[in-house]
Amino acid sequence: MSQLFNIFEDSDNRNIVLFGTGRYASYYMEVYGKYRKPIFMVDNNSGKWGNSYFGCEIKNPNVLSKINVDRVRIIIAVKDYEVILQQLKEIGIAEEFIRVLRVDQPVQKLYEMGYAMAIVDDKGDEQLEYIRNFARVCKRFVLGIPDDLIMGRLYTEARGYNSNILTDSLLSRDWIDDVVTLDYSHLRYPEMHKELQFDACLYGSAYGKEFESDKKYFMEQGVEFISAVPEGRLGKMPGDPLELGIDNIHTTTKKIVIFGTGLYAQKFMQEYPDCPVAYAIDSNPDLWGNTFGDLIVHSPVKLREEVVDNTVVIICAKDYDSIISTIHEYGDFHYLTMVYRQEIALLENFGVVEQDEQDYIVKAHNILYKLVEEFKSVCDEYGLHYYIICGSLIGVLRHQDMVPWDDDIDIAMPREDYNKLKKIAKERWDNDTFKFLDYKDYGGGAFLDCMPRLFYLKSKLPTKVFKKVQGKATADVADRMFLDIYVMDNAHPNPKVHAFCMGCMKGIYNLCMGHRGVKDYSEYEGYVSKDVLMLMKTLHAIGSILPLPFLIWMYECFSQSANWNKKCDSYFMNACAIVCIERTFKKEFFEEGGHGMLHGIDVKIPKDPDGLFTAMHYGGLASIMNYPPYSIRKPSHYFNCDIEIWR
Repeated sequence: MSQLFNIFEDSDNRNIVLFGTGRYASYYMEVYGKYRKPIFMVDNNSGKWGNSYFGCEIKNPNVLSKINVDRVRIIIAVKDYEVILQQLKEIGIAEEFIRVLRVDQPVQKLYEMGYAMAIVDDKGDEQLEYIRNFARVCKRFVLGIPDDLIMGRLYTEARGYNSNILTDSLLSRDWIDDVVTLDYSHLRYPEMHKELQFDACLYGSAYGKEFESDKKYFMEQGVEFISAVPEGRLGKMPGDPLELGIDNIHTTTKKIVIFGTGLYAQKFMQEYPDCPVAYAIDSNPDLWGNTFGDLIVHSPVKLREEVVDNTVVIICAKDYDSIISTIHEYGDFHYLTMVYRQEIALLENFGVVEQDEQDYIVKAHNILYKLVEEFKSVCDEYGLHYYIICGSLIGVLRHQDMVPWDDDIDIAMPREDYNKLKKIAKERWDNDTFKFLDYKDYGGGAFLDCMPRLFYLKSKLPTKVFKKVQGKATADVADRMFLDIYVMDNAHPNPKVHAFCMGCMKGIYNLCMGHRGVKDYSEYEGYVSKDVLMLMKTLHAIGSILPLPFLIWMYECFSQSANWNKKCDSYFMNACAIVCIERTFKKEFFEEGGHGMLHGIDVKIPKDPDGLFTAMHYGGLASIMNYPPYSIRKPSHYFNCDIEIWR
């Protein structure tokens, strides 16, 4: 009789039928139902036939005589099981196909090792109840928690998160066997499986194409991928997974479509009003051609017209599985859902986002190395002075490479050398690989900033640098990686004269901003007063009717007004952030310069990096050798980064 009570022995490939719909059946569904859900239930009470219990249909027990028992396991879920056992034998079902559930026995283990990842705290188990229930059916359970860097990126350091302290707290719980701290690369489930070899894993959302890929991987590996997704939307909260997913859509190159026009779609439009949706899709033919808000409603067939890699479908419905199947009829589209378990889904979506970001950084660095090599080659050939500065200099000194999360190269150059470089550039960098542009030459009468740049044209990457001149500047520089050149002019020895020139340049700069294609004044909120913002808008309006070449000529006149004076002992950089162009840097910081290594490239650096960093308000050499807060370790030019350039 002992095997009767080992309810899941040899049941992996068999469907479960539950006999009984009372307290024992309820216990079964609460403990095992998510992992071994019955295909139906049977009960001797004819009044229950045709109804459902925990989402399972209740049938007449006589149906068991008509099914292929080799493919099922019948579990008796009633207290007095002997009567039911005899009843089943009379129907003709052998004992080998029958098991008995006893609620007074320890929970039977379904899996050798279970795994889940989540954002948790050190409070009670109530927060983790759904994970704890999963751990109960695992012989060994491992919980993955994000490391401090990931939490810093998601919530900033203000949350006070410490993965080491949290790990110790979690390990004190008797149902957690081990805690692993996750870095970027281990947010993807297959990577963790390769290390832990678990046979069951919880997921918190259907996170699009990567979710489909992970499901396929686990199916091939024989791992059960188990949903912890709630029955419906739990509401938008801080650190929203869907918002994170939307922010990772490069809307300049990708189209967003919503699937559904019901309550969930209405809630989506309310909660994500800034999401640029192209149109809506619905399976109901009566709605096709109508409008949902400002959106035209189309048949799902509309997806056939879209480029799969350039389209994202947001599923605005509670029951998303059938919609995913519909979407797949028209292509392997990426999709996002509105139903998810937040503390798991946020890590899943961040894993997708971070994979995209890391791919971008690798590609960006490879291009930037080519730009540095090319720029250095020309400068060495023609004897031009240049100096690696700013974040790039931090990379050289601290990493002998680029800063791992940086995505640009900053180089300073005296005006005399820059003028020589411009003449050389016309012949050397006017081809299909490199393109040199002074800041007045972006085309379309567009003004971005005062930075000359060397571009690499062989490949494109999504950046936000040229968003402010989108649709106006020459298209061939959009989404191209580049090298920044800070031109150094003489600073007037007289502080008052220097301050006057800087004030005029700031005013002219604001006039030039009237020639941007896009002006987003929200980025100045909290940084300037309403009066200053009104003055800026006025200058932009005036500047828009003045010729840009004239404004740039005036800017350069003030910028170069002290270059005749050989007694000047300091430089300033007119391409610095406009709020700090007045900062001056002693010429002795530079002189013939020193040497440093950037990814194996021998580059010129300032003679006195400590003095330069101090003058730049970086805090000196000792400060820059320390790593910054986790929350700002991200590429500032990447299209979805929340660091605003020029702040």
